[in-house]
Amino acid sequence: MQEREGEAPARTTGTLGLGGETWAQGACGAEHGPVQGGRVMSPIDQAYRYIAACPPAVSGQNGHNTAFSVVCEVINGFNLDEQQAVTVLTPWNATCQPPWSERELLHKVRDAIRLPHQKPRGHKLRNGVSYRFGASETARNHRPPIHAATPPNGSPAASKATPPAQYEVPDSLELPSPMPDGARRLIEAAFRQGDGIRIALARDNGGKEVPQDAGVTLSREEWLRKLNDAGGDPNKFLRTSARNGIFISVNPMKIGGAKDSDVTEYRHALLEFDEISQVEQWGVISKSRVPCAVVLSSGGRSIHAWVKVDAQNRQEYDDRVKVIYDHFKGYAPDEKNKNPSRFSRLAGCERGTSRQELLAVNLGCETFADWLTEIRADGIGRTITIADLDAVDIEHDPNSLLGRRWLCRGGSCLVIGPSGVGKSSLVMQMASCWALARPAFGITPARALKSLVIQAENDDGDLAEMMRGIRGGLSIEPGSADYGTLLQNLVFHHDSTHTGWDFCQYCQRLIERHRPDLVLLDPLLSFIGADISKQEVCGQFLRNWLNPIADATGVAWLMVHHTGKPPADKAKAQKGWAQSDFSYTGLGSSELTNWARAVLILQEQAEGGFRLITGKRGRRAGATHPDGQPTGILHLSHAEKGIFWQQSGPPANQPEAHAGRPSKVEEIACSNMHEFLAGCLPEGEGQNQIARRLEVWLSNNGTDLSPKSCKRAIAAMVENKKLTKNSEGKYVTGSNK
Repeated sequence: MQEREGEAPARTTGTLGLGGETWAQGACGAEHGPVQGGRVMSPIDQAYRYIAACPPAVSGQNGHNTAFSVVCEVINGFNLDEQQAVTVLTPWNATCQPPWSERELLHKVRDAIRLPHQKPRGHKLRNGVSYRFGASETARNHRPPIHAATPPNGSPAASKATPPAQYEVPDSLELPSPMPDGARRLIEAAFRQGDGIRIALARDNGGKEVPQDAGVTLSREEWLRKLNDAGGDPNKFLRTSARNGIFISVNPMKIGGAKDSDVTEYRHALLEFDEISQVEQWGVISKSRVPCAVVLSSGGRSIHAWVKVDAQNRQEYDDRVKVIYDHFKGYAPDEKNKNPSRFSRLAGCERGTSRQELLAVNLGCETFADWLTEIRADGIGRTITIADLDAVDIEHDPNSLLGRRWLCRGGSCLVIGPSGVGKSSLVMQMASCWALARPAFGITPARALKSLVIQAENDDGDLAEMMRGIRGGLSIEPGSADYGTLLQNLVFHHDSTHTGWDFCQYCQRLIERHRPDLVLLDPLLSFIGADISKQEVCGQFLRNWLNPIADATGVAWLMVHHTGKPPADKAKAQKGWAQSDFSYTGLGSSELTNWARAVLILQEQAEGGFRLITGKRGRRAGATHPDGQPTGILHLSHAEKGIFWQQSGPPANQPEAHAGRPSKVEEIACSNMHEFLAGCLPEGEGQNQIARRLEVWLSNNGTDLSPKSCKRAIAAMVENKKLTKNSEGKYVTGSNK
């Protein structure tokens, strides 16, 4: 809703912050802060308040470590630069016994700035919580403590509703002072180099201000040049004689564009309230920590918040806007502001007897996903009606990523297999196919999917060897269009240090940076950081920490996982198993499989080759044999040259036993025994020793053979030249004679 001319906002001016600046920075780098005694507190104010409660460092009582810990907390916690940190720390340093010299203090500050920190910069910035040195995590941080009910960065999907918000706004709250050079700062904060910015004059339309026309879209650089030529005052080249104010679109546009279809990036959504006072609007926006690129006074009754949604497309934009408006519906946000090309107000422009003023930049949480975490941490879920279900387009579900809704946005898949068989290369090959919108063994992506691979075990050489084999198998040549697509849609990160909650935070940042569809964790054991056999460990990591990330960002997890130790009689133990039963062969708690929406199981076969079983929800995967026939069991093998997985059809049906058919011992002796033979000792093995090793190896691969038959199989391998006896009568391979 556009305000009527002449209705100026109530505002109390005052100088806050450092160096006479008339604004204050706040949480997550925001240029606002907690309110104390009617004033907004800057980061340096908050840092002073924190350090006032810190005991001095005393020599002989771990003084050096105490001092350095305080320095790190001040710099990283309040996002201070070198000079600000020295300013804050100097009074506290004077209380230390003995005080550090200026040079020593500066050295500690510089070390702390260079040092990597587990928590993000600015993590101590927040509204209205008193500091207490040594206080609990709840009192010391704006985020709640980490436990099973508190998810990390990222929370339920943008397509899911959130409970309406209610925020207490203190009577003493006042609006922050306008930021100087507001027009320039708004443009620099909300737009990037090369962006097209649409600006329009306003006219009166029966007491209501509306855009005079579609406006003019020029580049960011051109508008900044005009501002420079006008000494930073937009009124010198934009003001109308009626002084009705100036409009600006909240998102970048094509040069010359004016419609929603001309929006080039779905970066911001406009949030505006009309039924509450400006002070209450400011209180709601700042206390909610909704991520705002800029917040400005319209020069009338309302405050405009440009909420950072950073959507990949119009559908995601609409989903995220719905979340915002549902969350604030108790405050009646203006529903007409939902479209991406919507006009807001340009700061620094005259509007009647008032001005459109910039109040804050980068207010609240850093990202939309971070904000969802906070507002849903204490949520009670969502209500789904039958009407909601009837509205779902099952046949054309936009959330489907793979197969027939086999794996959807926010979903999860386990890929389970024994160690050393090539699980990493298998998932990389599948991700490469999906990156090119190609099916992988019949499992078809809804579109070209971007994958982020976070792995802990393979070094650069391993990854290079795998990718070259995969590219060769898929006929992808450097310089080709497919190669360019693969570069964009397949991203690798190596991480062998983060586990548990720290890994979840790290992962969230990578997802926000790369915006993938799939996140591959290889292997799960490297990242969970605790006893995977315990249900509470798995539940916390998967449900309380990873689920919110997937729900907030729409990514689907694909996790590589190891099988447990095989039973002594594997074939007998798995006899009569249904296809879905194999989903529980992964190491650890059954919570893993219960949590996953899909499961793939890779099994090596005694006769050579592998089976890939689509265990959980397998029929939805759409897997097929090479001839296109649907199947729940894929037959794969390693290529003879390079690292690549080849698919073959199902083995021919075995005939009934009859005279002349090879015995089980003969079949084993003639099969692919490369892995078993590779374990032969150079000095050779006695008959009992090698037969026992064969029995164990066969059992691990699902074949039951008696000790006596194993000795016969060894003899058969001698006959077909796979083994030989050395001069001492011990069994060796041909290369070890």
